[in-house]
Amino acid sequence: MKLMSEPNTLMPTGVRTPVVSISMRALTGIVQALDDPLRHSLGSGPALWLQFALATPVVLWGGWPFFQRAWASVVNRHLNMFTLIGLGTGASYLYSVFALLFPGMIPASFRGMGGELAVYFEPAAVIVTLVLLGQVLELRARSSSSRQSSRLRYGQCSDRSRDWRMRWSMPSRSSS
Repeated sequence: MKLMSEPNTLMPTGVRTPVVSISMRALTGIVQALDDPLRHSLGSGPALWLQFALATPVVLWGGWPFFQRAWASVVNRHLNMFTLIGLGTGASYLYSVFALLFPGMIPASFRGMGGELAVYFEPAAVIVTLVLLGQVLELRARSSSSRQSSRLRYGQCSDRSRDWRMRWSMPSRSSS
């Protein structure tokens, strides 16, 4: 299994933050959707293109290992977590790209109250980033526990744990 490196996690985290802030401004309640200064200054179309530009490297570069593993699991007929992640992020990203490039082909039921397109660049970027972060934390934990296990196995533990082992491994003698 190929290990994911930390730069794969750090870059999506840095790029994901603007995507989330742009797409979630209207949902926070602080700024109403109709009075959003970013959408007024850029317009709805350019704001969507900005989300596309920021989410694309996160989903395609940061999520590439997930797409590879998802494809391998489909080919081997052993579906797993990576199949779900690849399918979910891929579908949301591809739908959003289609909606951005061909907005006239999206039915009205897929649009918001004001007729705006609903795109899902932000969820795809967030999911990729969080799963990559979880992978890095899992690898660090495994590495640390493996290192500690080998230290215990070869007697290279600290004095404190050695004292504990000595106390519990030797039978106590009662003085009479």
